[in-house]
Amino acid sequence: MTQTQQFKRFLSLDILRGLTVASMITVNNPGSWGEPTFAPLRHAAWDGCTPTDLVFPFFLFCVGASIWFAYRKSNHELTTPAVTKILKRGLLIFLVGHLVGYYPFYRFGDIAPEQSWLGCLCSIVQILGLGLSIGSMVWFSNQKKSEELDPDYKRRRAWAWTLLGVGLVLAILPFPLLLGTPLKSLSSWRILGVFPRIAICFTVGALLALWLKTYKRISIALVLILAVYWIVSAMFGDFTLEGNLARTIDLAILGDAHMYHGEGIAFDPEGLWSTLPAVGTVLLGYMSGKLMGESTEDVKRNIITLAAVGGLLITLGLIMNPYFPINKKLWSSSYVLYAGGLAMQVWALFAFLIDVRKKTKWTTFFAVFGTNALFTYCLSTFFVKVWGQSWFRVPMDGGERKMTVFSAWFTTLKEVMPVELASFLCALSLVALCWLVALPLYKRKIYIKL
Repeated sequence: MTQTQQFKRFLSLDILRGLTVASMITVNNPGSWGEPTFAPLRHAAWDGCTPTDLVFPFFLFCVGASIWFAYRKSNHELTTPAVTKILKRGLLIFLVGHLVGYYPFYRFGDIAPEQSWLGCLCSIVQILGLGLSIGSMVWFSNQKKSEELDPDYKRRRAWAWTLLGVGLVLAILPFPLLLGTPLKSLSSWRILGVFPRIAICFTVGALLALWLKTYKRISIALVLILAVYWIVSAMFGDFTLEGNLARTIDLAILGDAHMYHGEGIAFDPEGLWSTLPAVGTVLLGYMSGKLMGESTEDVKRNIITLAAVGGLLITLGLIMNPYFPINKKLWSSSYVLYAGGLAMQVWALFAFLIDVRKKTKWTTFFAVFGTNALFTYCLSTFFVKVWGQSWFRVPMDGGERKMTVFSAWFTTLKEVMPVELASFLCALSLVALCWLVALPLYKRKIYIKL
């Protein structure tokens, strides 16, 4: 096997990751959270599992698989440079997550009605800033060592840094402060969330996997993680919303004000204690990546093995369900096995279609997302937040109604179709917009990595 063959991208994994990211954008951005949506696009109320509940574990599974492929060149050794790289990337993902979450830094809803024009102005300026920033990052990502010998390289690099700086200033410029709009308070800022969980699971999962190395050791660690989580959770709490141990720990360490309140009380589905079994999802992904990538001599055998193990894990998860229910919000041990098994089987299916049968004509759409996964997910969040502050007043029902760009689009759609379909198409519109931005990067093989 040549060096090029050994380290080529695994297309079926890119497609699985891309499908997952597109699904994350879809389920996280309905037309309106207060309106009905299709049942598969909603999370289970508590116990149980819908297709939406599979999106996040599928992403963490892909994170685990990607770890194996990312450290092939270092022979999966836990060296000092590898540890440094893992810690830096984990910290970067954590910080970017909070930057995205806190953006746009000020409470735009407090602005006076007569100054609503400021929202549209802010949006135009920030979109311009985002465009300059993204363009500069793309330029830096696309540079090769050989180009540094070019006499004009330093001049172009200086321009790129200048544009990046200007873009960031325009993107985050809190000029509403000039009109008395207050900054968001950190006293009630949610500490954890999707990005912090990704960061923690990536860091801990990568360090564990590279340290343990073998299937046997990683499997033992996985069993211990799931067993300890189950036993300790049962000993010091129950599996209800109010009485679970994860909530108790988060209240004690994070505090009520810094937790998610979407369930009506302080409960964080991405809390501290429930992050432990989520690391197990990353380990399942790592072992799957090891299986698929370590020996490419018999791809069909690897696919059959992956699908069989996935079926076994699904069965084990269902057997455990009556005792520790499949529950995404608790990230229960049965949920880890059930969702991980399904991820294995979907990857096995994609690998068979793409890597064995070479059916790749349908893959481009998802490959665009899969090759720049975190970038496109961040981009979707920025788009929604920028649109969310672009509000204006429109006459409606004998009065006026405050609307944003996104809510206006949703309102227009639901006038001509069922509300569930309008909500779904609203989300797909955002997916399409992010895809159009990421498409040129994919065509030029530019991969923006955090």
